[in-house]
Amino acid sequence: MRALSPRRAAEVVETGDVVGEGGMGLVRAAVQRSVGRTVVVKSLRGAARGPEEEVRLLREAWLTASLEHPSVVPVHDVIVDPDVGPLILSRKIEGVVWDSVIDDAEAVRERFHADDLFVFNVETLMQLCRVIHFAHSRGIVHRDLKPSNVMIGDYGEVYLLDWGIAVSLEDDPSGRLPLATEGSGGAGTPSYMAPEMLDPSPGRVDRRTDVYLLGAVLYRIATGKAPHAKENDEAVMASIGRGRPVFPPGVPDQLQAVIARAMARAPEDRYESAEELRLELKSLLRARDSTAMVDEALGKLAEVRASLEGATEVLSGDTYALFGGCRFALQQALRLWPGNERAQLALGDLLHHMALHLLARGEIGAASALVAEHPSPAPELLLRIERAERQEEQRRAEIESMRRENDPGVGRGARRAALGLMGLLWTVAPLLADVVDPTTTPAWVHYLGPATLLAIASGVWYGARESLAQTTINRRFLVSMLAGFCAHMVHILAVELGGLPVRSELAQGMVSFGAITAVLAYTAERRLWPLAPVYWLGALVAAAFRDVGPWVLAGANLILTVYLFAIWSPGKVVGAAPSATGST
Repeated sequence: MRALSPRRAAEVVETGDVVGEGGMGLVRAAVQRSVGRTVVVKSLRGAARGPEEEVRLLREAWLTASLEHPSVVPVHDVIVDPDVGPLILSRKIEGVVWDSVIDDAEAVRERFHADDLFVFNVETLMQLCRVIHFAHSRGIVHRDLKPSNVMIGDYGEVYLLDWGIAVSLEDDPSGRLPLATEGSGGAGTPSYMAPEMLDPSPGRVDRRTDVYLLGAVLYRIATGKAPHAKENDEAVMASIGRGRPVFPPGVPDQLQAVIARAMARAPEDRYESAEELRLELKSLLRARDSTAMVDEALGKLAEVRASLEGATEVLSGDTYALFGGCRFALQQALRLWPGNERAQLALGDLLHHMALHLLARGEIGAASALVAEHPSPAPELLLRIERAERQEEQRRAEIESMRRENDPGVGRGARRAALGLMGLLWTVAPLLADVVDPTTTPAWVHYLGPATLLAIASGVWYGARESLAQTTINRRFLVSMLAGFCAHMVHILAVELGGLPVRSELAQGMVSFGAITAVLAYTAERRLWPLAPVYWLGALVAAAFRDVGPWVLAGANLILTVYLFAIWSPGKVVGAAPSATGST
């Protein structure tokens, strides 16, 4: 070990009052003259001063200085004064010793603004796990972890103090660091001590010794006393040797499990590292928060169930808000702690009852979405949802079929094509018939035109039947057209049999065409109403002036054709008449 050059302490620091003391050392407030900053100076008591003690104090300083971590108090300088021995200049920490507030919820609330004392203490222990994990990464074992060796700064900083009995697990060629292989058992604080620390054999202590001590501090947090705090030394030694912690009533099972594993008698049964313990503590706090959320949500769940049981068809907004708040709280509880069985059961109960209510109201999609969130939905609920979905699918298919059945846009192209062909024929046919002298031609000739039109219309319908037969309007239009041709042929026959004046069938036919148009307007296409009066007016004109009857019929047919082309043009909104079921 390299020797230090002696320096006079008075030249380096100006010492003040004693701010702390231990078995062999004193800690005084001081000012470091070179930079004018406030520090603390640790030195040996006069009675405890000796070569071995001086080396131990220097090694503590060198070991602490080798750990540059926010939770390790920085060492500013090391002085060897010929008169007073080694002096260790360290940062002065403004704060409180953890042990003084570990049980004082009011002090913690006022000083650190922490409302939950347990959470505050566990979070402090988690910080302690961080610095111990760092020290272990450098091969250093502290061996004296306890609340009285921890300071908490005014802003919540956590500092681990007193590395005086810390040892290195790795060789140090410089000789500055105390080695675990050279140390002996018995060092440490008995009320927190691990079983292997009683063994005088060198090398028994390792990183998991500190894990035990961290578990012992957690026991102190959970129970209010150190794990081996007994009435006499014999009881203390027995408690240390037993290793297994004994818990008073009221300590939660999950917390007991963490402490028991950290304080397992055999080192190999403990957590592998301080970091693993820290992560377990993090999970512990999340589980605790999750439990608190479930406790709060259960009250809301009872209100939701009561509201659903007494609900009419429509739930109030307050019930939906209560349901949403309860579901969110339970989901958050499970996010914090996925293994929270109470949260899983409560969420399942909430979703089950709301899904049943929605299902009864016919809101199948919403009910199905809630069941999809359910952790383990009841088989009978799944069957009800499945049946309801099949019925809903069938109902939608029927509605779609009805919609398509009554959609004037379906088959519009085929309808326009048929209309164009037939419109041309029934416009030209009366004019061609006018060429024939009805008084000299045989009776069958009079049937030739209508029969030809009927045959052509039947051919058009047959050729485009897949398109034209899809909707009600198309079928009614075709049937009406065929009925019109048939009626015209009956009119001709009636004229022949009754010996009525020739061409009077044109006027009668136009009366029938007007009637058929009115029926179509009522059953299929409302906008055909104006054409019925056109045919009836044409019938009167044809009856009064029989010579122009063919021209009147041709004109009425032309008006019908042009009008239908106009209202059935692409992009026009077709005002179909209501179907028998009331759909449009």
